[in-house]
Amino acid sequence: MMFIRLMRRLHRDRRRIAVAFALLFGAGVVEVWGKFHVFPPGVMETAVGLGLMVFVGAFLLGVGLAIPNLRHTFAPIGFTLFGAAVLGRLFPGSAFSLMTITEGGFRAFAGLTTTGLFVHFLFYGKWSDRLFKSRRARITARATSLLESDILWHGLVPTPGRRESLHDADVLSVDWVDRERSRVRVIRWSPPEPKYEEHIQIEELMAGTYVLYSYVREVRGSEKIEKGIRAVKMIDMVDKRVVYVTEYRHDRALRHVLFDWLDDALGRRLDKDLAHLEHAVNKARFKGAVRRDHLAVGGPLKPQEVKPPQLALAGE
Repeated sequence: MMFIRLMRRLHRDRRRIAVAFALLFGAGVVEVWGKFHVFPPGVMETAVGLGLMVFVGAFLLGVGLAIPNLRHTFAPIGFTLFGAAVLGRLFPGSAFSLMTITEGGFRAFAGLTTTGLFVHFLFYGKWSDRLFKSRRARITARATSLLESDILWHGLVPTPGRRESLHDADVLSVDWVDRERSRVRVIRWSPPEPKYEEHIQIEELMAGTYVLYSYVREVRGSEKIEKGIRAVKMIDMVDKRVVYVTEYRHDRALRHVLFDWLDDALGRRLDKDLAHLEHAVNKARFKGAVRRDHLAVGGPLKPQEVKPPQLALAGE
């Protein structure tokens, strides 16, 4: 089970790792480009890029495996080193060059810190939220589960009359709000916060296989409202179920779209939902088995002993 969880995490980190490794390779190439003429052009640059990618990348992977909460720093570190290499070429002899790392001291520390702050301001600052927006963003995630099709479907798709199948204690009700049964209202409540709602408009539906719906929901603990389109597709592979979730979001800041794709945010949410659902289903099954065993000991579920026919005749 631990190995499966580790592989899932590495799968969700695949884009972080790929982008970080590409930036490390690019940083090595940019840093030494045209500085060594002993070998043919491109040989030394490629060797330095591969060396930086292997050594720093291996260190990052080791830290990420030991401390999973630091995996989100893969891309920022890659951007910082690549930015330092570019600034070092633009300003020769400055503290931004990666060569200053070998010298150590305050100069190298100041150069990398300044570059890191610049990268953070450029990619993570809120200044770009109003300038750069994505009119429509599409993100898809894929996951597998061993749960039965019916349990998995109703655990991921809010269905009126199947509220318990969501296994979410915050969900108070899931009801139809029109006669055509195309609109669903989900009411959630997690005390002491006030209740908040989600309204779903079903566009296409093939029960148990595919659903496409638009949603408008209140953000928990705030007055913000989220809008979007979501599609859930499930394929039964006999021994397992494959789930595809696609979300379309409108008018989002470009940096949020970029880092949601980089971090595979939708896939992580899907893994979290599946883990919660699997845990809740297994717990419910265990409680049911314990309850049946408890009733079976001297209870009404204990099978009655039936005498063989020949013994019954002899007793008469």
